[in-house]
Amino acid sequence: MSAIERESDYGSYTLDSVLADTPIIEYRKWSGGGFIIPAASSITTLTYYGAEDRGGTFMAIYDSAGAAVTQTVAASRAYPIPDACYPYPFLKVLTNADGAVKFV
Repeated sequence: MSAIERESDYGSYTLDSVLADTPIIEYRKWSGGGFIIPAASSITTLTYYGAEDRGGTFMAIYDSAGAAVTQTVAASRAYPIPDACYPYPFLKVLTNADGAVKFV
């Protein structure tokens, strides 16, 4: 029997504007999640990439309308991870500027 758990790789991550340099986030056991953009952050956009395994090729995630899954964000705010990311067990999040975020 399979189950969705509330486990996650929660914590602080330093995201990067270069896909190869941004960390891998294990998302396969999440039943939801979000992130917090800290005060004074210069991050304004997040673009999501998914892969079937940790060593796989990370591909841009697209929504049902064919648009890349990108969020416009601001400092001192919390955002949910987009629903289109749920099928992917491993995520990378590309940012417009390098900086730390907190995943919860």
